Amino acid sequence: MPETTVVFGAVAAVVAAPAYVFYIRGIRRGNTVPNLATWVIWSVVGPVIFASYVVTGARDSAMTALVYAVGPPVVLAFLCKRGIVRFDTKDKLFLVASVIGFALWIIFRNSMIALYINIIVDVGAAIPTIMDAWHTPELEDKTTWVFSTVATIINLFAVEHWVNPKLWVYPSTWIQRDFAVCLYPVVVLLMCATIMTLTFMRPDSRIKNLSVASS
Repeated sequence: MPETTVVFGAVAAVVAAPAYVFYIRGIRRGNTVPNLATWVIWSVVGPVIFASYVVTGARDSAMTALVYAVGPPVVLAFLCKRGIVRFDTKDKLFLVASVIGFALWIIFRNSMIALYINIIVDVGAAIPTIMDAWHTPELEDKTTWVFSTVATIINLFAVEHWVNPKLWVYPSTWIQRDFAVCLYPVVVLLMCATIMTLTFMRPDSRIKNLSVASS
């Protein structure tokens, strides 16, 4: 019989994968308008996070990280096919930060450095989409973020060794591999849950207000 964490990891990955299908469907139908900065950066940092996450010590929880590494490039490829991908200054800065994280991993042979730097870049990349969800929630696909949030919750149970939350405030804990393995799923959960919550709790948008004003 497989261990419990293996089962949770596999289920989380299975739940996470359709989120990208729903997102692409929303784009095709014109109901979803992705923030290009977010998806370009996620496409770059995702594979680096997955690799550094596994090397740091993640096992069962890494199955969902693999989905996060593959999904954004698929979405980006779809956007490229539609000819709407372009890089601005913010994109380039985040991409440089990701490359620096990867370079530091090679130089210092420390996967945790790469993981932490790219987690920060990952969060930074989510900020434009969070802002979009705040101002125009109807342009984000609710189903995508529901699936993503549920998957990240399930993935918490796939982490093999949890560090006591009481120890998270101590810097000495931050250099432990177990802490790094625990941190990433929590960060992803907070990002997905924030976007999901905004899509449901922010009914008013600039688009609707402009429509009312012009009528």
